[in-house]
Parts: sequence; structure tokens; C-alpha cells
Amino acid sequence: MFADVRGDAPKMEKIMDGFASKGSVEDRLVKDWDKRNPVPEPPRGDALDRVPAAKARAVALREEMVKFRDEHPEVTGMAERIKALDAEIESFDQMLDGRLEASSTSLTGREANVESIAREFEIAKRTPGLSGMSRMFSLDGRPDAVEVDAVGEGGKLWVESKDKIPYGTESSNWKGVDGKGGDRVQAQEMARAATQNPVDGKPPKVVWEYPKGVSPEVKAELEAMGIEVRGPAVKPMPIPVPVPHGDKDEHE
Repeated sequence: MFADVRGDAPKMEKIMDGFASKGSVEDRLVKDWDKRNPVPEPPRGDALDRVPAAKARAVALREEMVKFRDEHPEVTGMAERIKALDAEIESFDQMLDGRLEASSTSLTGREANVESIAREFEIAKRTPGLSGMSRMFSLDGRPDAVEVDAVGEGGKLWVESKDKIPYGTESSNWKGVDGKGGDRVQAQEMARAATQNPVDGKPPKVVWEYPKGVSPEVKAELEAMGIEVRGPAVKPMPIPVPVPHGDKDEHE
């Protein structure tokens, strides 16, 4: 408290007198301390048993990425991806000490974030002439408008990782949802950004990788934009059509 008032002794004395006029100074100080330093709840959540393994996976990935960064100081963007991974590790720590509930939904999302970083890192490691991860490029006069997972070959190669199960062109993954553009908009913008950021007079080659597979219709759409698509061709799962409640006898 003395530090909070910047060592102003008269001000501190006035505060303490105010406390004394309302009761026990010690009780008030204890109450203020407890408010600023809450005791976390015991670790809890239906997925608590999965957290140690999730954290170990993230920590091992971080160690590998730090080693790669130290061995390849010329590659930009590594610090940002490691920082993103640190945020996930901190979340696992908070689940383990009770600051966050280790619910299945929350943990699965965190695990997916770690897996996404791992997938980007794997693609980056095998990108020839890698120069950067998560590099930002301008689009239509807007700086840092388009993000590219991995940049190689002296800037002549842009590689994007899509760690998703195969989907069709009717999927929200492709079309977007709630006003947010999906992969179609991202692909259009990336292809356009490539033409606006030429290297040696030519736009970078844009490659999208689908390690879990890509549907023929999505692949065709991307290739029509001039994007090379890598990944096994897989037919997407059909989108379920909800059945109206009135179509069935409620007593059936």
C-alpha cells in the first residue's frame, strides 16, 4: 500500500487513520490482502486428467521450436509463435492449479491450438529456404493485412497450413459464418496479396496444404484462383439437415 501511494508518508498516515475510524486496522488490511490475493479453487473439471499430457506435449513442442529458432536466427516470426504457445502452456498451468476449470470443451480447444502451431511448425521446417513463419503482407494498400504460415525460397513461396477435416464448398469452413469470411475469402485475399507483393517481378507461388485431406470441389476452387493444393483427395462428410419438429408425431 505504501508503494501504491509512491512513498507518500502523510498520505499513508491519512489512509490508516481512515481505516482506524471504521474498526480494526489489522482486519481491514487482511481483508484488502485477501481481495488482491484470492486463494484459487482446487483443480477441477471433467478433463482434468488430460491436462498433464496436454501440457507435456506443448512444453516438448516449445523446446523444439526454441532450439530451431536458436539454430536458424535468420527465420523471422518464431518468437511470435513461441509466445502463442506460451499462452497455451499458461492456460494448462491455470487448469492444474485451479485458476481455470479444466472442462472438456476448454481443453479440447487449447489442444487444437497447440496442434495448429505444431502443424505450422512442421510445414515451416520442410519449406525450402524458409525465411519466416506467420509473416504479414500488405493487401490493397493495407499493411499487415494477410498472414502467411511459412515463407520460403527467398520470399517466392508462400505456404498455408489447413489442419481441418475435409469439407465441401457448402461448409461454413469455406463460406464463412456470422459475417466472417471463411477459407474462400482468405484464399482470394492471399492470391491477390501475392500479385501485389512480387519478388523479382513475379508473384510468390501460393500453396495450401491439407494434411487431413481436401475435397475435390474445394481443391478445384483453389486451383482456379492459381493456388497449388497439396493433400489427399477425400470426399467430405455430408452436412446434416435438421428435421423440423412438426414432421414427426410427437407421440411417436
